[in-house]
Amino acid sequence: MSEKPLSAEKRQLVQLHHLAQCDSVQLWKWLRDDEPVEAALRRFPRQQRLMEDTKAGEDGWARALRTLEHVGARPVSWRDDEYPALLFRHPYPPPILYVQGELLPEDACAVAIVGSRRATRWARELAYELARDLASMGITIVSGLAAGVDAAAHEGALETGRTIAVVGSGIDRTYPTHHREMQRRIARKGAVVSQFPVGTPPRPYQFPLRNDTIVRMSLGVVVVEAPQRSGAIVTANLALERNVELMVCPGDAGRPSCRGSNRLLKEKGTAMVENAADVLEALRLEARLPLLSEADALLPSRVPPWLTLEPASIEELARRAGQPVGSVRAELTELELRGLAVRLDGDRYRAVASKKPGGVPTSLA
Repeated sequence: MSEKPLSAEKRQLVQLHHLAQCDSVQLWKWLRDDEPVEAALRRFPRQQRLMEDTKAGEDGWARALRTLEHVGARPVSWRDDEYPALLFRHPYPPPILYVQGELLPEDACAVAIVGSRRATRWARELAYELARDLASMGITIVSGLAAGVDAAAHEGALETGRTIAVVGSGIDRTYPTHHREMQRRIARKGAVVSQFPVGTPPRPYQFPLRNDTIVRMSLGVVVVEAPQRSGAIVTANLALERNVELMVCPGDAGRPSCRGSNRLLKEKGTAMVENAADVLEALRLEARLPLLSEADALLPSRVPPWLTLEPASIEELARRAGQPVGSVRAELTELELRGLAVRLDGDRYRAVASKKPGGVPTSLA
């Protein structure tokens, strides 16, 4: 995609993140949704701003921008059209993401596949097959670029479709380091996403934050294989907390690597999945995917009255609906998945008039 110069506000947002040196969700301590980023910079502690104004601070800030350019990454803010719509379903989405590759509207139909770093051959093969089959149906596969199940899921998705890797370090610090080539391939056919400042090394406390973003970016989470104490179980619990559909692949009862995932099935009553069809059924996606069902276009419309055939901005739609922008954006994502709304340039939306047999448009009320 063509690279455009960074806007002043985008540069200010990167500067704020560079100053704060934190997970980008924590930037909401200074940011306000209805204010320019410049106001957040003014609110930032004066002593730290003065340090940034020194020669060393300027060098660090310039170095961060040069690094982004060098690794082919760019900042994407919560105000950008390409910002992942699913992130708005939950409070305080990361206000800035660093992205290699492309984020597309169809990534709103995404499933996360996670599991053990020390995965068995069975788990790696199953993760690969699940990702390959789901990606071939137009579903974006989200995972964490880790060894084991994550890597297998990315590889399977790369064979037939799109995948997004959400990393627990700066976008320029590949972890594990032997996944550099995989990261490059994912960026070519999907996207690599980080919520941490440029140059941030991988630290243990950052991975639960990364796992939360994986959950936020997905309609559902599939746990393929996980011992009782693992990052995959952390991700599973986050999915339950955020009311995101959790699915588990059953494993051998006596195998330690499956005890955590099997316990989820036993104690949490999660959906059991063994193949892509099970995932579609658990998420009730069969009628949403054009490749799977053409009958969806004949279903009665369920378009809210504030969305019409006339394009309108997200702010105008939120005003009509009397709801926060984030809530309206989440509902629009659902309507897009059902083929009842379309997103246009400039973050505008309009309804899609599906037709009943005989060519009579359905009611948009």
